[in-house]
Amino acid sequence: MSLGHLSPGRQSATFCVRSATLLLCVPLVSAWAGISAAHDQEISLKTADQLIDEAGRAKSQGQPALAYSLLHQVVRIAPDNSLARWQLCQVIVDNEWLSVEEAQRRAEVDPRLAKYQERKQTLGDSPKGQLTLARWCRGNKLDDEAQFHWSNVLSADANNKEALRAAGMRWHDGELKSAAQIREARVDSIEEKQATRRWASRVAGWMRALADKKERTAAVVEEIRAVDDIAAIRAFEDVTLKGPLAANDKNTAVRRLSLAFVGALDKLHDDAATDSLLRYAVMSSFVDVRAEAIGELRYRPLQDFVPTLL
Repeated sequence: MSLGHLSPGRQSATFCVRSATLLLCVPLVSAWAGISAAHDQEISLKTADQLIDEAGRAKSQGQPALAYSLLHQVVRIAPDNSLARWQLCQVIVDNEWLSVEEAQRRAEVDPRLAKYQERKQTLGDSPKGQLTLARWCRGNKLDDEAQFHWSNVLSADANNKEALRAAGMRWHDGELKSAAQIREARVDSIEEKQATRRWASRVAGWMRALADKKERTAAVVEEIRAVDDIAAIRAFEDVTLKGPLAANDKNTAVRRLSLAFVGALDKLHDDAATDSLLRYAVMSSFVDVRAEAIGELRYRPLQDFVPTLL
């Protein structure tokens, strides 16, 4: 989870997109102009966390409407996802998620919340005021309001120790994460390294088979096209896009391996697979590999990859 995911949606912001466009951006976008893709059709393939990450990217790229839509998709999938609810300006009151306006209307009979509204108007939006409000809300057991203001404190000072402790967050790999998320990330990292080593061995074997003129390559190509694990991406890219053989456009084994793996990526709909297709479309030394990757990308939602080109 990034810092942006902690900030509630009612904070207005101005987003700016960099205008540096890669050389292939114009032909790619023009080729895909007019292609409509329904993002909702892929919800079942994404977790709530992935959609929240996408919403954060959409906000940073100046697409608040898309971010709003993605957050609503999250609450349809996971109705009690507090991160999405907070960003939609909703708070929980008596186990019910309400808009801030509705919560304020109901709060008129709660003296704590009446005092809270008075203090909020008096203290304002300054970092010091947000810190004071967060402490007051914590002391008065207004947990959601406290979380709201701790998030605001972290927006102004991402290293504020008191706010980090209160929100239960720590910096890890450049992102703010909970202790549970950090543990999960460490486990994922270990498993990813182990999977990469296994796939690297298999990719090396396929490379040898594709380079052997006596080998029946059709069966090998079918094996590669049947790969359905995104953990394989790094091992393939290390050989076909980054390794010393990748720059040699005369190497038929690398070309065959690339084409076969692009075919495998077509069957994978994770963000990682889309990103890999984009790298093949831009970075491959082989014209036909780039063309094949572009052809596969045209069936994916534009918002999944065009912003990366900008």
